[in-house]
Amino acid sequence: MTIEQIAKIANTTLNDENSKVFTALKPQIESWLNSDLFLHGGGSKKFSKLYPPLLNPEQIDYYSSDPALCWILNLPLPNTFDFIVFGSHAASLHSAVPAFMGICGVYNICFSRDAINPKQSQNFASQNTNRQNYIDIFKALLQTKQIKDKFGYKKCYLQLSDFFA
Repeated sequence: MTIEQIAKIANTTLNDENSKVFTALKPQIESWLNSDLFLHGGGSKKFSKLYPPLLNPEQIDYYSSDPALCWILNLPLPNTFDFIVFGSHAASLHSAVPAFMGICGVYNICFSRDAINPKQSQNFASQNTNRQNYIDIFKALLQTKQIKDKFGYKKCYLQLSDFFA
């Protein structure tokens, strides 16, 4: 398998950065993409078909991983949350819902378009913005276990709001 084929599977355009990553991890990527788990055992069905992960996410130690590298490899966000809430402003998503969840012992990791990157909120679909959002959310999710333990939260949810252009 060539790095061009890997890039095609990943649905990405080759550049210097991902070419280096694909070349360095080529044996691991090939092994995963040719594995029965990926091909038949739920791997390709369990994960995004448009952007399949190039390594088995179940074997990734997210706590010691570089978020930028995980982005290049199409890895899903660390699964440290219990559920996701999607919505927009003016739907009590930034006031009543977090307050209620807090009373119920549920921690909120909130990301909204303007809160993450207000300078680029008009051009939110750009690749660099999406990459930076992934990295910011990735880092916040890794902190949830410490926050849950320290403050006694029972659950944690990821709130994504105003991500619609």
